[in-house]
Amino acid sequence: MAKKNAKNLKFVGELIDKRCENCLFWEHNIDKSDVGFCKQWNFNVNKLFVCDSFAKGYVITNKSQDQNFIRDYELLTGNNPDDEMFAVETLPKLTKSDYENMFIVRYFVRQANNDKSEILEVSKEQLLNLGNFYKKINLKWKISGKLNDTINKDGHIVEKGVYNVNRDILKLKEKEMSGISKKLFNLMQFYKK
Repeated sequence: MAKKNAKNLKFVGELIDKRCENCLFWEHNIDKSDVGFCKQWNFNVNKLFVCDSFAKGYVITNKSQDQNFIRDYELLTGNNPDDEMFAVETLPKLTKSDYENMFIVRYFVRQANNDKSEILEVSKEQLLNLGNFYKKINLKWKISGKLNDTINKDGHIVEKGVYNVNRDILKLKEKEMSGISKKLFNLMQFYKK
């Protein structure tokens, strides 16, 4: 059989449990103590390496999480992500007081190593409890007041309307988390007069 190229094959050493030696695809070679055969990629490999196809019945319960990201996190930190909290999409629950204040603070996360991963809205408590697994931002969101800008007799804006405030906030936050404007495409979400 022809050799395939293992994705991101790298040395991890004996301190990391998630390595070729413990992978379901690895078969021990009787002739060499540190070398085995990888059934996934069809080649001999040292037991102290790992690739992106590491498999040991490792199942991710939250489908929005990226398996390679979680495995990389474990390898780099030595931490088990099962010990950490995963982000779960949570919309804010607004109160009368929120509408009187005209603004709320919204919280968003995405996987720290993947700028193309899904952006999730989370609660403040969730944001504070999530580890470095996620890139985090918060933003002020206008939910009440005038819909359009208030302009004085000289043509100057006295107060920005909901639409323009939220649009401007998203333009600024786009620099911190690309794609946030697509996530919050409805600039009048939660708006009440």
